[in-house]
Amino acid sequence: MAFVNLSTGNVRVHQRETACCAEGVRKGIAAVAISASVGLATLLGASPGASASVFHFSGSVPPFLGPGGNGRYLSVCPSTPNCISTSSDAYSKSYVPPWTYHEKDPKKTLGSAVNDMKEIISNQPGAQIVEERPVKGDFGEGYYIRAEFESKIFGFVDDFEVLFQPQNIGTAGFEKASGIVDYRSASRLGEGDFDVNRKRVKAIRVALQERGWKSIGFR
Repeated sequence: MAFVNLSTGNVRVHQRETACCAEGVRKGIAAVAISASVGLATLLGASPGASASVFHFSGSVPPFLGPGGNGRYLSVCPSTPNCISTSSDAYSKSYVPPWTYHEKDPKKTLGSAVNDMKEIISNQPGAQIVEERPVKGDFGEGYYIRAEFESKIFGFVDDFEVLFQPQNIGTAGFEKASGIVDYRSASRLGEGDFDVNRKRVKAIRVALQERGWKSIGFR
């Protein structure tokens, strides 16, 4: 369902998410599968550090993923704590601040920043970039990346989206900034995630900081 949020004076496209599965179902799947996974991994000769998942409880790709608002925003998060987004209300627990790649190098290009992100995502455990494309809107051309992260044993999937704003254009609350990057990370199944999405995003942010990126704070 699309609606307009006027709480910050900015028009955004929001979509209400419906949980794919209750947390109890996710825990139940894990409980049933845990004993089988040990025997199956032994049978297959898998080492404890093997990257391939034994099971694949991936769920379906949510239909609301991708840029909204004519290429300006990503979706907000539902009320469940297994999602974070730069598009969420600044006072909600799911809100995280956007990044800029112009902190140390104002001349850094969009293409160079996209390459930074792709390399760092690819270095994360269980990562696979499944979609990337230019995004054209009223204010110029940005770029969109979506990656899937699959857990080691049960194959639970988290979706990580990155939306690069047009290079010299700010975003809501940061109109004078440039090189702005919005992002969203969420689990497909269940409600809780033991802060897996936050920890992964933090690891990505720390790696980006080594390349001159910075989190630009709260509105």
